[in-house]
Amino acid sequence: MRGARWVVLGILAFGVACNSILGLEGEYRLTAGAFECRLSSDCSSGQKCIFKTCGVECAGDQDCALGLRCLKTAGGSAACVSSTQATCSEGGQECPPGTACSAGTCRNRCIPGTLECLASQFCVDSFCRGIDPTRDAVSGGSGGMGMMSGGAPGTPGVGGMPSGGAPATGASGGAVSGGSGGSSGGMKSSLPGCVGLANNCGVSANLNCCATTTVPGGTFNRSNDAASPATVSDFKLDNYEVTVGRFRSFVAAYTQPMIATGAGKNANNPSDLGWEEAWNTSLPANAAVLNAEVNCDSARQTWTDLEASNETRPMNCVSWYVAQAFCIWDGGRLPTEAEWNYTAVGGSEQRVYPWGATVPEANAALAVHDCRYDGMANCSPLDVAPVGSVIAGNGKWGHSDLAGSMAEWNQDWHSNVYPSPCSDCAQLTTSTMRVYRGGSYASSSVGIKSASRLGIAQTTRSGTLGFRCARSL
Repeated sequence: MRGARWVVLGILAFGVACNSILGLEGEYRLTAGAFECRLSSDCSSGQKCIFKTCGVECAGDQDCALGLRCLKTAGGSAACVSSTQATCSEGGQECPPGTACSAGTCRNRCIPGTLECLASQFCVDSFCRGIDPTRDAVSGGSGGMGMMSGGAPGTPGVGGMPSGGAPATGASGGAVSGGSGGSSGGMKSSLPGCVGLANNCGVSANLNCCATTTVPGGTFNRSNDAASPATVSDFKLDNYEVTVGRFRSFVAAYTQPMIATGAGKNANNPSDLGWEEAWNTSLPANAAVLNAEVNCDSARQTWTDLEASNETRPMNCVSWYVAQAFCIWDGGRLPTEAEWNYTAVGGSEQRVYPWGATVPEANAALAVHDCRYDGMANCSPLDVAPVGSVIAGNGKWGHSDLAGSMAEWNQDWHSNVYPSPCSDCAQLTTSTMRVYRGGSYASSSVGIKSASRLGIAQTTRSGTLGFRCARSL
């Protein structure tokens, strides 16, 4: 009997060794129940007991293998777990303290504005949402992050970074940071500007630079002014400002004319006629001229003629015409001012800043601003951060750099008076300037407020002005 016992233990030890060698320790087991734990002390070093299984200890989703998310355990720590293990139901499996059952899955609980979520997770609708849609639903919503390739809006999940709730580019599963929107996070995109582009954006440099999230529509006050209400329909907005690497594909494909008259219409706004033929005269004549134009400021431009270290930094030195042309070529359009502002204030939450009411200090803890990203007081090229570098400053639906980094072109002509009434509206009456919002890496804490808005000539090319694209659903 004693000999048989040692044989069994030997087999189990061999299994553990194999799992360790293959990098699967803490994720897979030889047989169900063979490694059931009751306490974390039953597990190996670096593991915690969760749902009777020893999972790898983690500080956030980035510590977990593909398909796993970081979930709080009964002991107050956290461990990697799959949605299959974390299923729950009334009268069924209970969730660990600090988590709760939502849509049949245990998810980390949080209070918006607090630091209760783990690294690379955000508090949305009282649940922590992950930023990497290549994972499952543990800390996500029920839909997919990836509306790049489709998916209806709803709560986020795994799928194709920022865009769908009940599904999103993909399916159900891991959510990105987005209240009821989903995203295309780590999935590869088929958009023209994204083909062959590496997933190297975000704080961990492993996310889809072309990620786009569905923003669920609603009613809000523009510039946080009750006298300027507006309503927007669901739409998709890029998680990140357009990067140098993404823009490089546009330069390579550039020719004239390349944007068809009427292209890029906002399907939510019948008054929007799309691209106007006359605008072609304001575009560079060819790729060589375009390349010369984006070399607009040797001290501050992010563009480099050859691929270099700036590929994940936000593109600047582009006119309104070039920004709009890029977005249309890439399957979208520039966001209306109402859409952009709605996203920045968190819809009806009317946030002072995209992250909330906390005033950013003279550092980069919440935003790339005040020329402080490099830790020095004076402005330098190092103050332009790679997109998505400051997660704590993300907006309600997971969008990065809505405050600071680069000021961003909007579709609208600038006017001191908002168009009213406003239901999916845009200021389309010709003026002398186009709207830009969000402030830049050189702006003060006042200049990056969600209510801040300015106008500038649409032909302007500046080292502090960039853009991101929107898409109608």
